[in-house]
Amino acid sequence: MATHKNAALTVRQREQVQQAVRARSASYRALATRFGVNLTTIQRWADRANGQMRPLGRPVGSGQPAPDYEDAVLVERIHHPQHGPVRIAHDLRPRFARAHRGTVLALLQAHGLTRGTRPKKEGEAPARGAAPGADGRAVSA
Repeated sequence: MATHKNAALTVRQREQVQQAVRARSASYRALATRFGVNLTTIQRWADRANGQMRPLGRPVGSGQPAPDYEDAVLVERIHHPQHGPVRIAHDLRPRFARAHRGTVLALLQAHGLTRGTRPKKEGEAPARGAAPGADGRAVSA
């Protein structure tokens, strides 16, 4: 098993931690003191099977939402066209625990179901921080 340069425990120490935990020969706190590491490091390695490192980085997936999730997003938008991505994701969470507004927005955009920005009303004040006259109106002197 490989270790990285900042690893708190060596491979042998990880094995010793797991043996001690399985044999119940020492408390987590005592092991942390013995190896000179934080208590959470001991807890983390005690819970891992066979001293294996967990994979680093993002979990590997297909990169595409499941078809049933995509269908649910589209059905929700069709039934409730006034709902935005945040509301749709919230409504889908009971069925899809990992429903996220970013994924919902990406799906809506892919299917051309997003609403555009609302048009400016005549005489509406310019955005904060906009330069005077940036909205096309004359600046009174």
